[in-house]
Amino acid sequence: KTIVNVPSRQNTMRELRDYLMIALGMVLYGIGWTVFLLPNDITTGIASIVYFATGFPVQYTYFAINFLLLLLALRVLGWKFSVKTIFAVFTLTFFLSIIQKLTEGVVLLHDQPFMACCIGASF
Repeated sequence: KTIVNVPSRQNTMRELRDYLMIALGMVLYGIGWTVFLLPNDITTGIASIVYFATGFPVQYTYFAINFLLLLLALRVLGWKFSVKTIFAVFTLTFFLSIIQKLTEGVVLLHDQPFMACCIGASF
């Protein structure tokens, strides 16, 4: 006798809400990073350092670093624990490329780097 777990409607809605909130968070993070931090030369991590040193798009460096970390996480923590993290990495990588194309040449708060840092970090 095989027991099949059928997710309830409440569990499905909770999971859907989790994924929507993750996507919203990644979009906001991408806006803060590409609109406020990068144009004002504020370094926030390895991907930013590579971007400033080489001009290589930040989303590719971000994805490459996280891909290696995700492989390790899958091995150590398992698939079920890592699914939402994988979704977040792919979502941010996708939206970083879109946001960078949409805001190309836009520099907000260029003469106020502290304010750009505060707003970018808030996003």
